[in-house]
Amino acid sequence: MHDLTKPQSTLTVQLPAFLEFTNPEDEIKKCAEFRDRVIAFQKQYMGNDNFKVPSIGGRELDLCKFFKAVIIRGGYQRVSSFKLWKEIVNEFEIPPSCTSASFTLRNHYNRCLLQFER
Repeated sequence: MHDLTKPQSTLTVQLPAFLEFTNPEDEIKKCAEFRDRVIAFQKQYMGNDNFKVPSIGGRELDLCKFFKAVIIRGGYQRVSSFKLWKEIVNEFEIPPSCTSASFTLRNHYNRCLLQFER
């Protein structure tokens, strides 16, 4: 029997072209371009001249993968409302020693990508 109160975690959404990849090389290229776009956005629109891509679990956060993970779940508001951050943590294979990963990812999204999403 299905739990009807729990929402489907991913939605059928039309992804922006910059988040659709035709092959692994295309993904690498588009994700590098996305990273550059976010950095430029932070500098130009948010006035953050010293923006640095955050790290989690000892690795630089893949902003493209992170943004896509949130968007396919309906965006920041829906991920937060339905507490889907743990699913995103699982996608990133963050070590179990990082006990506050959901909280940390949500804060990173707020700081780096939320205004970009809007």
